[in-house]
Amino acid sequence: MVAWSEPTSYHTGFTAQAMAAIPRTYRYTLGLETSTLFQTSPTIASDQWRFGFVGGYASSPQPYERWGFELLVRAQYMRGAEGSFNPNGGVFGASVAFPWRGSASRDPWQVEEVAGLRQYIVPAIGINAVIGRSQTIHPEIFFSLSFRFAATSPLLP
Repeated sequence: MVAWSEPTSYHTGFTAQAMAAIPRTYRYTLGLETSTLFQTSPTIASDQWRFGFVGGYASSPQPYERWGFELLVRAQYMRGAEGSFNPNGGVFGASVAFPWRGSASRDPWQVEEVAGLRQYIVPAIGINAVIGRSQTIHPEIFFSLSFRFAATSPLLP
């Protein structure tokens, strides 16, 4: 992640998400996201922690497809290092991702499973606006590559 703070800072770390599809179309999602980020440049002794809401539109690959896409927005609380300051603040942003599955396992007419666990590799790119205490809003751009599990059931309405 690159943050255009003063000075420009670079971060790497871990993120965990839990999302649920909203019934009826199952295309809209709502969930929680938390991240722990380490500032790699300039070096600083404090890590960054984020926690908040994430939601948007998602089209996961169907059993007979390999690719999907999702457009998510986020609103989070932030605590930790960003550039040379160490604030409490907020993060507001959006990302686009492309869930990918290694193989399309079934034809559309062969889907009869009661429940399933699908696995995806998800590359994503996004932009955030970071709002810190006593500092102007500054943008950051991020790239991520994640591994995702999705539980499914055709028994849900």
